[in-house]
Amino acid sequence: MKSDLPKPAKVAATHALYDLEFTQEKIAKILGIGERSVWRYLQETPEDDWRQFGENIKKLLHVKEDEVASKTLMLIEEKLPHAQFRDLVGLYKILRELRGEGASSSVELKDGNRSILFKIVQDK
Repeated sequence: MKSDLPKPAKVAATHALYDLEFTQEKIAKILGIGERSVWRYLQETPEDDWRQFGENIKKLLHVKEDEVASKTLMLIEEKLPHAQFRDLVGLYKILRELRGEGASSSVELKDGNRSILFKIVQDK
């Protein structure tokens, strides 16, 4: 995908995505640029006029992440009464794989009364 963004916007977007721990490969794919361009843009300082653009990208991604998490939790709560214990264990394994490095997690699964508690905490 070719990006029609001006170069200063690409520099700001590259920094914003990198700050959110996106890989250089993923940034290149999202912005439609080469990985070498991503590396070059990370060596540059975003122009003052475009810094807010980068900050807006971060805010938008945090909002979308929260929306996805909320919808996921609602679906889990909806399906929980009908879930098999092995499904819950599978869900926990998936969540464990998705969490980032530096995160700790705990889980409480009770088959008898169908309660479930997943807790993933990002270590600072």
